[in-house]
Amino acid sequence: MGNIDDKIKALEQEVESLESQKEVRELSSSELVGSKKTVTDLRSLYGMQKSLRHQKSRIQSCKLGDRNTKFIHLSATARKKKNAILSFYVDGKTVTKHSEVKNEIVKFYKGLYAPEKCYRPSCSKLLFKKLLPSSAAVSEAPFSLDEVKAAIWE
Repeated sequence: MGNIDDKIKALEQEVESLESQKEVRELSSSELVGSKKTVTDLRSLYGMQKSLRHQKSRIQSCKLGDRNTKFIHLSATARKKKNAILSFYVDGKTVTKHSEVKNEIVKFYKGLYAPEKCYRPSCSKLLFKKLLPSSAAVSEAPFSLDEVKAAIWE
């Protein structure tokens, strides 16, 4: 990681130098291209550095965790305390009891994912004219356009 740290320091100095030159004069097109490449390289190195630190912390956690269960339990306890919801405001009042907090959270998500109540029109009470004759004999011939218009508009 020392090599990455050295590269990052060098690129940061180069960016600072270009920024100070930019304040004094306008940079040439080749300098602008170089500046963009430097910034891209610097971002890439920052990502690599972050990844390496994360990997090293995981390795250290595994090493210490195998020998030191107290470390693991303290880490888990700290995470649990950090992520716990001890109280919050609901309708202007503070809820602090564990059961009330739990009930309010359940109520919130039930309301969030409950189906919306909305008006749905119904056709059950509408009266439509029948296209068949009153004798209920079924005609084999299709209805003419005039017959359909007469049934709709009367």
